[in-house]
Amino acid sequence: MQISVESSKNDTIIYALTSVVICLAFGFVDEGNYSFQWMTNIGNWIALSVYGFSIFSFQLLAANFLFKPVALENGKRLISVLTGTTFGFLFVVLFIF
Repeated sequence: MQISVESSKNDTIIYALTSVVICLAFGFVDEGNYSFQWMTNIGNWIALSVYGFSIFSFQLLAANFLFKPVALENGKRLISVLTGTTFGFLFVVLFIF
């Protein structure tokens, strides 16, 4: 039981870090026009936090519901990050903004 709990904590940290990195890269390219000047505007932080929360949520959903039976942990993480990022981004673009 301890192994699965520890693995779950590590997975959550990985999903959180990847969603933050993806959002910072997205802000660098889209909001700041290839600079980090966007960080001075609170509105950009709010918009990117919506993206980050959505991407993180869809990564967790993918890992816990879609790919739970996948035996390989590293493969499960990679697939969850890719599908969660894709569906989280599409969710925000299509339904929120």
